[in-house]
Formats: sequence, C-alpha cells, structure tokens
Amino acid sequence: MPRYSREFKETIVQKMMPPNAQSIAQIHRDTGVSEPTLYNWRNQYKNGSSAEFVGKLRLG
Repeated sequence: MPRYSREFKETIVQKMMPPNAQSIAQIHRDTGVSEPTLYNWRNQYKNGSSAEFVGKLRLG
C-alpha cells in the first residue's frame, strides 16, 4: 500500500475544493490514487481531522 505525504494529500484535496472542484474520478485518473482513498481524504479534510493527514512513517 503506497504512503503519501501530507503535502501531497493537501495538494490533491485542494483540487477537489472550489474554485477548482475537479471530480474524484478525474483526480483518480490523473494520479492513480484510488477513489475510496480520495473520498477519505476529502472527508478528513472537511471534518478537520488534520492528524489523519500526516503521512505515516515506516521504520526498518
């Protein structure tokens, strides 16, 4: 499972919000990020769950 940085997630979510408002399907085609993941990011962003936006680190 790929890990995405907080900056990448924020950039993608900004594309979903007005005035850009690209569709999730279009962003999926452009980036390869799954649609369920994109919906999760958008909902986390809207709900103010910024802690969930932090990229997870792999140790080892």
